[in-house]
Amino acid sequence: MTDSPGFVIRVHDVLQRPVLISREAARTLQDPLAAAVTAEGSPAVAVVLDFAGISGVAPSFVDEMIKILEEVLAPGPATRPLRLTITNVPTRLSSKFSAIARGHCLSIEAFPDGSWELRSTAA
Repeated sequence: MTDSPGFVIRVHDVLQRPVLISREAARTLQDPLAAAVTAEGSPAVAVVLDFAGISGVAPSFVDEMIKILEEVLAPGPATRPLRLTITNVPTRLSSKFSAIARGHCLSIEAFPDGSWELRSTAA
């Protein structure tokens, strides 16, 4: 994992539920993600989603979460690189999550500590 943490969002504190399966639940992260993008004054966006306290996450939730991040980034420069780090992930990185990342033109990597990092591939 990279050494610059970025803006941290504690997902359980926002959603107050242990299992995240719906796109609707992901939509609850829209305001915190928008605040994270606004708080990042640099040309790159670095956001950390901390999943501590979460016991399950579905691919549909992750897909919607990335879609929301794309929406809040849309008004900014198209070349603004993105780095999304997900810590305390309650599941392993599977081909489903990798396919979701590719569908959004992101690369995804799992680290020995269990965290994932998604990065813009078109930068």
